[in-house]
Amino acid sequence: MFRSRFWPRYCLAALTSSTCEDTVSRGAPMWKCSGVIPVVMFEDLKPDIDCIAEGDTSPILCSQTISEFSTSSGTSGGEWKLIPTTEEEIQRRFLLDDLAMPLMNQFNPDLDKGKAMRFTFRKSEFKTAGGIVAQPLLTIINKRRHNKNYTSPHEAILCQDSYPSMYTQLLCGLCQNTQVVHIGSTFASSLLRAIKFLEKNWALLCRDIRMECCKESWHGIVRQLWPNTKCVDAVVTGTMSQYVPMLEYYFNGLPLVSYIYASSECYFGLNLDPLCKPSDLSYTLIPTLAYFEFLTVNRDHGFDNVVSNEPVLDHKEDQLEVVDLVDVKLG
Repeated sequence: MFRSRFWPRYCLAALTSSTCEDTVSRGAPMWKCSGVIPVVMFEDLKPDIDCIAEGDTSPILCSQTISEFSTSSGTSGGEWKLIPTTEEEIQRRFLLDDLAMPLMNQFNPDLDKGKAMRFTFRKSEFKTAGGIVAQPLLTIINKRRHNKNYTSPHEAILCQDSYPSMYTQLLCGLCQNTQVVHIGSTFASSLLRAIKFLEKNWALLCRDIRMECCKESWHGIVRQLWPNTKCVDAVVTGTMSQYVPMLEYYFNGLPLVSYIYASSECYFGLNLDPLCKPSDLSYTLIPTLAYFEFLTVNRDHGFDNVVSNEPVLDHKEDQLEVVDLVDVKLG
């Protein structure tokens, strides 16, 4: 129990050292800080975020400097948000990426001996009124890092025009097709868009595959074009699950791997069984990435095994009932 509680408290201590100084100075233990901080939604923080975007440099939300804003993808709620980001947080996200590949190698040996064809794209960026750059998280990461084992040149990934970027990435992947052992993209929709692009523009991409692509069926085409591919990675959960049947059609038996659980706001954890079926996906939270708290959900809503979207209120104190990570129980 000591070890299970150590890392959440360690993470909370790191967070509260810069955001709960006033509470700590009054003598409250570091891990008790969460008890005096209310559970909030993004809308509750938006006025403070707007102040930072306007150029307020005071430590409104964090004593660390806000280096840039990441704009959320909108895949969950449909609307993008401005997420304040620090340099330390960016480095923490790189850590999870570094953990993912050794895990993948345990299930797919020799992934590091070939090349990865990852379809990665740069989205537009802008500056807020206060001069802080705002851009999607993936653009932040791609501008800072480039894997030399990718088939795509960095210039193609950073190209803001989606057509030449996609064309170049596919062309480079086809030219190195025997070296490709790993295919992927961030989202299942991006992966499917790449295959549809290939289906539409194959004649322009490579004459060598013309006869193969003239067939009526494209079933399993990816395995024929990139015969040494061991797996395909992309987010296939949530709203992306609708693309799984089409991906399975094109990839014909290649494992669909969704190994990282992440959002624009935070990276969460890893899938420790990456070769499982998309329908059986589960993730292990890494307790040092963030301080995790959970809301109790109401299952007694007149329907068996249906979870209500309404959180349970603690009527005695008129507060949301918050559960720490180590106290979460199944069921």
